[in-house]
Amino acid sequence: MKHSELQRWMHPAVILVAMDLRDNQRLMALALQQARETGARLILFHVVASEVSFPNEAMGFPFYDLSGAMRQARAVLLPLCQAARAQKIRCDVVVREGNPAMQILDAVRQFHVCRILLGTRNRGRFSKLLLGSVADQVLRSVQIPVMTVGPEAYLEMATDNQKRVVLLATNLRETSRTGAALACRIARARKARLVILYVLPDSAKRSSDEINALRELNVLASSICENCEGEEPASCTDVEVSVTHGHPCERILEVAEDLHVELIILGTMRPAAMRHLTNDHTLHKVLTHAPCPVLTLCNAATVAEQTKDRELQHAG
Repeated sequence: MKHSELQRWMHPAVILVAMDLRDNQRLMALALQQARETGARLILFHVVASEVSFPNEAMGFPFYDLSGAMRQARAVLLPLCQAARAQKIRCDVVVREGNPAMQILDAVRQFHVCRILLGTRNRGRFSKLLLGSVADQVLRSVQIPVMTVGPEAYLEMATDNQKRVVLLATNLRETSRTGAALACRIARARKARLVILYVLPDSAKRSSDEINALRELNVLASSICENCEGEEPASCTDVEVSVTHGHPCERILEVAEDLHVELIILGTMRPAAMRHLTNDHTLHKVLTHAPCPVLTLCNAATVAEQTKDRELQHAG
């Protein structure tokens, strides 16, 4: 991948914070932290659905009040924006009407967004889509990092007495090198140890498969250190590789808890994987139950496939 693109992801000029007007403080805390670290401009972004109704107590039936909903959203977000500006952080409020996912994607293009922050919720086993259709579509449609904050995520950083840890969960495919390169630089910037984790199924042959996986992980770890463009190899972050057995989601979450990980990186997702973001899929469970923020990076093939699907839907 291009070094300039990696630098843009590491040092975003613009971060779009997708706000749903609930649980704003936790998501805003992370946004402020990242803005201070990178100097990025924050855009507090909210979309009012096309059909917004409020109860009319006098008449006894709901009425459509789009302008009122948009004024209310601005009233909620403006104090947060002013608090950011008081800390010398560039910040703006943008409220729009329409389909939330499509409006977020349009805003990414319009404002040249380099990173997206999303708050997430675990909606239970009856939820049809991963964290709602908004997050589902956004995760599959942008080729920039998307950081999600789930309902169980803590946001505090490690203390001076603790070794900070960033966890990269990889599938050992070629596309994982992009996520690994980004993970290495994030860990270095945070002065953290990078743990690269690969989960083998319980049915795998423990000896031979584990040896092969460790060999590939070590090659991956060496490559990301040797290819740190513009930096001395000696400055490469502390990298540790680990192979374990079990259900991928459960093992990722257990390792994250045990190491008190401050960020999970899922690397790049293949199109086949991104199609199944619902129900019991690993990505769904990690995002909704992670004890820390999760960064997901979608690959170009997935974005192209999703764009083609949208074009076909519009044509139909």
